[in-house]
Amino acid sequence: MKHQKDLIENKNKEINDSVNYAQRSQQSNLTSDAYFETHTRDFFILFNPRDFASGDFYWALENEKRLMVMTADCTCHGVLGALVSMMGINFLNKIVIEHQIIDPASVLNQLRNDIITALNPLGSLVETKDGMDCSFFSLDFDKMTLRYANANNRFYIIRNHKVSMSELNKMPVGAGHISNNPFTTFQFDLLPNDLIITFTDGYADQFGGANGKKFKYKKLEELLLLHSKLPLRELKAKLKTTIDRRRQGLEQVDDIRIVGIKI
Repeated sequence: MKHQKDLIENKNKEINDSVNYAQRSQQSNLTSDAYFETHTRDFFILFNPRDFASGDFYWALENEKRLMVMTADCTCHGVLGALVSMMGINFLNKIVIEHQIIDPASVLNQLRNDIITALNPLGSLVETKDGMDCSFFSLDFDKMTLRYANANNRFYIIRNHKVSMSELNKMPVGAGHISNNPFTTFQFDLLPNDLIITFTDGYADQFGGANGKKFKYKKLEELLLLHSKLPLRELKAKLKTTIDRRRQGLEQVDDIRIVGIKI
């Protein structure tokens, strides 16, 4: 009995060590708050993984006076989601830094090719369709333009108490029947005090409230508009308090990630 108990404890320790390592590795690869502080006027990051590690990630890099930002939701969760997210971050760094690809659609096209190749090596008998839904945008603060490409993932621009919704391509960054279709780069002209809000589906899909229903995107828009004039650290606090109270002890169903950047 003692031998079996020791085996179980050792196995549990190995599993916990692996989970903790995945969590630390992922956190070390996410863009730091200090980096966002250096390159933005004001920002917030609400990041609440469902498990120890997350299938959501965010990434940012300043290149030639443009701030490029990616927010992504991998198709898997937990440790596997964290591994796919770290793979995505590494590919992004290679695409932008080494290959100097900065056009948003071109970045997503190359990222898709890299992910498909990595998950489906030559000779593989089964096609793996894991990948990510994401938004990638490039902010030019001198020209006040926002160039972006989306894969199954919209974002908001809040201006004068109104919400504008981004365009998108209805396909993921990953394998599929339309994986040869190129992504599209869209452009939006910015004004001072515009607020860009990117997100994954975890917040809107969270169950809660008196009837245990999903929060939904319409309520998220209303919440953002109600508090959009606040300093972004306070807006973040409002978002977190609202979803925590509404959940009322129900299980978190997905990773929650919202990023806001003030122009």
